[in-house]
Amino acid sequence: MDALTTKIAEFAAQTRYDDLPAAVCDAARTRIVDAIGCAIGGRTSPTLATARPLLLSVGTEAAAADGALLGWQLGRARADLPLDLAAFANTTMIRYLDFNDWYPGGHPSDTLGGLIALAGAAGVSGRRLIAATVVSYEVFIRLQIATEFRRRGFDQGFSMGVATVAAMGNLLGLDAATIGAAIGIIAASGVPTRATRSGTLSMWKGCATAYAVRNAAFLVQLAAAGMTGPPAPFEGRNGIWDLLTGEFRLEPFGTGVADFKITRTSLKYWPVCFHLQAAVWAGVQLREQADLDSVESLTVGTYWEAWRDTGSEPDKWEPMTRETADHSLPYGLAYAAQHGGLDARAFEPSAYRDDQVRALMSRITVAVDDEVQAAFPDKSVLRLQAVDGAGKRTGIEVVNPAGHVDNPLTHDQVRDKFIALAAPALGGQPEAAGVFDAWWSITDDGAPVPMSQTILPN
Repeated sequence: MDALTTKIAEFAAQTRYDDLPAAVCDAARTRIVDAIGCAIGGRTSPTLATARPLLLSVGTEAAAADGALLGWQLGRARADLPLDLAAFANTTMIRYLDFNDWYPGGHPSDTLGGLIALAGAAGVSGRRLIAATVVSYEVFIRLQIATEFRRRGFDQGFSMGVATVAAMGNLLGLDAATIGAAIGIIAASGVPTRATRSGTLSMWKGCATAYAVRNAAFLVQLAAAGMTGPPAPFEGRNGIWDLLTGEFRLEPFGTGVADFKITRTSLKYWPVCFHLQAAVWAGVQLREQADLDSVESLTVGTYWEAWRDTGSEPDKWEPMTRETADHSLPYGLAYAAQHGGLDARAFEPSAYRDDQVRALMSRITVAVDDEVQAAFPDKSVLRLQAVDGAGKRTGIEVVNPAGHVDNPLTHDQVRDKFIALAAPALGGQPEAAGVFDAWWSITDDGAPVPMSQTILPN
């Protein structure tokens, strides 16, 4: 194996819960329950409905006799799906609302769709799920930093696939050589482009990482069965270095709290792209400070990534799909200014096609602010300048909106978010609170990850 593959595979094979700092385990536990809340909230999504006819259950007794590894889809009473299909379904549920966590370059909790599918089926302990979660985050984030794939026009699915393979290998207790084979296969096979997240966004926006996670679930099983893979997918001839990135190094895996990237990921307060979190807060403040009817221009200063993804294309001023709306900075700002906040109702077609909101959007311009860009990613800043017909200026600056790693959601806020998302599906707030508490304790006391209707009913 090349040096990079070896480094990732050995980290995955060696990571154990007992070796992790308590703060790192707490960060993983929080992100697991947050992702599950997002999944419950997204379980009626059209993306899952589209895929559902393909999610064919198998006879568990026959599968067990054949040695098949089944997967558990959140919302099903037992593990009766092929692992890769369960992983795909779970990840589409997590992703649909665009409400799960974020690190510059992607959503590391997308890997949890696969890990939960495997953990629920295998009956492993919550502590082992935490260790695997940490592996997935550390690998994903380091690859995103090192490859700079985002700026090169490639999507996060490459790092997602490698991270999921590594984490599933950890969860299955595979050795470094087997994990390395799976890394070789997926690294040589999966470099998606960011066409998925450009222009008018389609349903695939919420499925692209699910595809990577599904592939990882299939390939790690192949490797476990003895399939060998390219030994030098990064450093070898026609590898990632040769064709795409040039030579790079991963930040070293460490042992102290500060060494773990999972502790530097952000959660979301609003159900939109992270780049819109500050814009929504700015809209809330604008509603309080200015007469919207008299505002003639709204100038937004942001960082390049936010401008590029959410404010640089005409489609973002005329969103025609839910997926485009939750990635439109002018829409998030205008809707929040009109309504004093933003929730799931913002993504009904009548909302993002509303004439009043569109009229306010037409007065918005978005540009890169050099000072804001210089502060990113350590700080997430948005500057808004509103000017009315009389020339009155209203200036608003939002720094590190709620959920940002340096302005984190409290435990109670995470719990309240979960309850709000899950209550409609689970029969009410008390039931949703019980599910949150059950998951929190399961990942705290080492009990097996459940496949029980008491945790998430059909």
